Amino acid sequence: MSILIDNIKYKNSTLIEMHVNVPSDIRHKSAQLLVQRRNKNSELQTFNYTQPINLAAEKIVIDLLDLNGLKGNSVSTEEIFDVIIHVENQAFTLEIAPENKIQLPYMTTMVWGTHSIKPYMTKKRTLALYSKAEVHVQLTQLKSVNELECTFHAHSNHVVIDSIRLKVNGLIIEPIDHKSNEIIGFRLPIRNIVRVYEAQGIQTLSVIIVSGTTVVECGISTKQNFQLSDDHYAIQVIPAEEGIRFFIKQHTKPKVKVAILGSCVTRDNFNSKFNANYKEVYECVLLQNQSALVSIMGKEIPFPSEQIDQLNDWDTWNVKTDFEKTFLKDLQQEQPDFLIIDLFGDVFFGCIAIGDSFVTNNYWKLGKTSYFKNLEKPKAFTLQKNFEEYMDIWRKSVDKLFLFLKTNLPHCKVIINQARFTDRYYDKEHNIQIIASPLDVEKGNNYWDQLDQYILEHFDVATINLTDRQFLSVENHPWGPFHVHFEMDYYQEFLQKLHEIVLGEYFHHNETVFKNVYNELNGN
Repeated sequence: MSILIDNIKYKNSTLIEMHVNVPSDIRHKSAQLLVQRRNKNSELQTFNYTQPINLAAEKIVIDLLDLNGLKGNSVSTEEIFDVIIHVENQAFTLEIAPENKIQLPYMTTMVWGTHSIKPYMTKKRTLALYSKAEVHVQLTQLKSVNELECTFHAHSNHVVIDSIRLKVNGLIIEPIDHKSNEIIGFRLPIRNIVRVYEAQGIQTLSVIIVSGTTVVECGISTKQNFQLSDDHYAIQVIPAEEGIRFFIKQHTKPKVKVAILGSCVTRDNFNSKFNANYKEVYECVLLQNQSALVSIMGKEIPFPSEQIDQLNDWDTWNVKTDFEKTFLKDLQQEQPDFLIIDLFGDVFFGCIAIGDSFVTNNYWKLGKTSYFKNLEKPKAFTLQKNFEEYMDIWRKSVDKLFLFLKTNLPHCKVIINQARFTDRYYDKEHNIQIIASPLDVEKGNNYWDQLDQYILEHFDVATINLTDRQFLSVENHPWGPFHVHFEMDYYQEFLQKLHEIVLGEYFHHNETVFKNVYNELNGN
C-alpha cells in the first residue's frame, strides 16, 4: 500500500518537507513516520526511528537531526533510508506523484558529520533518502618483507579523518606507518588472515575510518595490478567494479591453527610424545596453561618479577602469563582456526582475589613463590567453598570471553574439551589402582559438568567428549599418574574427534561434492 506525495522541498538546512495526499479513511487516525536505514548485511541489525505525525495536516517534515541515532556501530560510505508511514497495523510507502521529479541538491547539513544527504526516488517511485561520504581510499603500494606491506592513499571531501584501520576478513589491523593524514601504511599478517579453508581464494578488504564519533567502513580501489610471490604465497590484486579483488594462493600445505585455553588434558594432544604425527595437520599457535577462566578475563595484575621465584622457566612462564592477562591480545594477533577450551583451572584451582582482579590459585606453582608467601590473608574463591559467588563471576567471565571472540575472532571456532577426572590408574602390571589424592573426583566432575553445560546452552561451540570410554590414568604416563593424565588411547581418540570437527567445518565453509558423503557418514 502507498500514499501519494508531491512538492518535496527543503524547509531549511535540516528539514525536508513534503505534501501528503492522505486518503480520507485514514486522515484522522493516529500515525507514525518510520525512517529506516537499509542493511546490506542481513546478519547486522537494521536501524530505524519513528515519530508521531498528524495526517490531517497533509504535510510531513523529516528532521535530519533525528537520523543521528541510525548510525549504529558503523556506517558505509553510501547509505539509504526508506520512509514509511504506519497507520494502526498498516504500512504505507510514500509514492511520488507522476508529475513530480526529485532533482534536489544535497542538503547543506550533513548526517553524522560525515554524509551528505538528499531525497531520491527509487525504481518503484517511492521516497527514500540517499547519503554518501566523499571518502576514497586507494591502494598505491604493495610489497612483501616477511609480511605483506601495503600503503593506502586516503582522500576525503568535507570529512575530517581522525584515524584509519584496515579490516581483513573481519580482522582489524592498526597502521604501522602514518606518513601524513592521507598516506597510511599497514603490515598484513598473511599467515593469520588466510583461513585453513581458504588456501586459495578472494580476501575481503576494507578500511575503517573514524571521524569524530562516527565510524565509516570504506571500500578500497586501485589503479594498477599488483603481483607478489614467495615460497609460501602468491598474491594478486586487480581493479574491479566493486573496488579491488585480492587473491591469495598458498603454495605450502596449510595447517590447522589451534589455540588452547586449558591444561595438559588438551595440550598433550599436540605433543609428539602422545600423537607422533600431529604436526602434519595441526599447529599449536598459543597456549594458556592451567589458568582459570575467571583469572584470564580479569584485569592485568602488576607484580614484582623478582618475587616469581623458586620455579623453573616453564612454571615461571605459567605464573607470569596468569598475572599479565595477555592471552586475549595474543589470540587476536594469532587468529587461530580453533580455540580449544577445558575448564580444569576453574574446577581444580579456583582463584585468589587481588585488588579488583583475580589470579589462578595454582598452589603447585604460584604457591611456591615469594610473591604468594608475602600475601596477607589471600582471599581464595573456589567452586567447592564459594559455589554461588564463584559461578556468578565465572558466568560473567564466559560471557565476556565469547563477546570478545565474536568481535575480534569471527572465524575462530570454539571447541569445548569435556574432559573429566578419573580416580583410578593402571600400574605397570596393568592392575587398577586408586589415585592417592585429596580431590573428590565425583564432586569435581559435577562442577565440571555444570560449567560445560552453561557454555553449551548459551554459545555455538563444538565439543569433544570421550567420557563414555572411561579412560583411566597410567603409571607410566610421561608426567606420572594423575586425574587427567590418561592412557595413550585417549590422545589418539581425541585427535580423531578433532579431525571430524575440522572436516565438518571445512564442508560448512565449502560446498563440494564430498559434503553430502560426509553428512551421510555422520547422520546429518
